[in-house]
Amino acid sequence: MLSFSRSNADLFRELGKVGEKLVELHLMEKYGQFMSKFPESGNNVVEKVEYTQPTDKPEQSRVWINKTQYFDGVPPEV
Repeated sequence: MLSFSRSNADLFRELGKVGEKLVELHLMEKYGQFMSKFPESGNNVVEKVEYTQPTDKPEQSRVWINKTQYFDGVPPEV
C-alpha cells in the first residue's frame, strides 16, 4: 500500500479535478451544445495545432491542424 504525505494527497486531489474536467470536455458533457465541424478534406495529418478567432465573428473560431484543415466553430472554453 502506498503512503501519501499531505502534499501528495493534495496533489492527487487536484489532478483528479483536472482529470474530471478533461473527461467532461472529451465526452462533450459540458460544452456539448457546440458541435464543431471538420469541413475541409485533406490528408488529416496534424502538423500544428492553432486556435484562431476573428474578433468581429467569434462564431467562426477554428482549430487548425495543418495549412488547409480545421475544426470550425470551436468555443474558446474548449
